[in-house]
Amino acid sequence: QSQFQTKSLVAIPLFDQEEILGAVEVLNKKGNQSFSQDDVVVLELLAHHASIAIKIANLIDEKVQFERKAAVADAIASISPVRDLRQ
Repeated sequence: QSQFQTKSLVAIPLFDQEEILGAVEVLNKKGNQSFSQDDVVVLELLAHHASIAIKIANLIDEKVQFERKAAVADAIASISPVRDLRQ
């Protein structure tokens, strides 16, 4: 069992509109002090920026996946004879 003791904690959700992406959690402020409202504001700003970075990373991943699928479809189309079903 760990000897770590949580004396103070601040947790801020990471979210994108209605979707929860995760949370930022900070434990035990230096000097055994309590977290201030200013600390919470700074952490909220950090969480907001992290949420944006996660959303951008997810969008880039979706774009890459789409481009890979499109490249595979193009490759298949280039080697497959296309039949005109109207004939």
